[in-house]
Amino acid sequence: MKLKKSQLRQIIKEEISKVLKENISLEVDDDFIELSADSGDYDGDLNDDGTVDFSVFYDDGTEFDDSTWKSILGPKHAFVQISKQIPTKVEAAGDYVMITVDLEDLKKLLK
Repeated sequence: MKLKKSQLRQIIKEEISKVLKENISLEVDDDFIELSADSGDYDGDLNDDGTVDFSVFYDDGTEFDDSTWKSILGPKHAFVQISKQIPTKVEAAGDYVMITVDLEDLKKLLK
């Protein structure tokens, strides 16, 4: 059986989603959100627009920017995996990376 490219893309997307579900969990306590993953635990507060921000800081001299953050964090990092699956605003500058995602999108992704 030969698969079309679109079918292969869908299979790959589903497999990535399965990996995310196994390695990332989300706890919501009112406006406090905790994202736990193999790459670490990240806390955020629910913003008025339904989004949540998660940040990671490096104090070892690592410098991030918009073009390098994914390669520095690595393909298995929660922020990189999430950004591949749902719309994600990224601020990468100096010693930190912050992602902003819609909480409902994140919940659906990790369901």
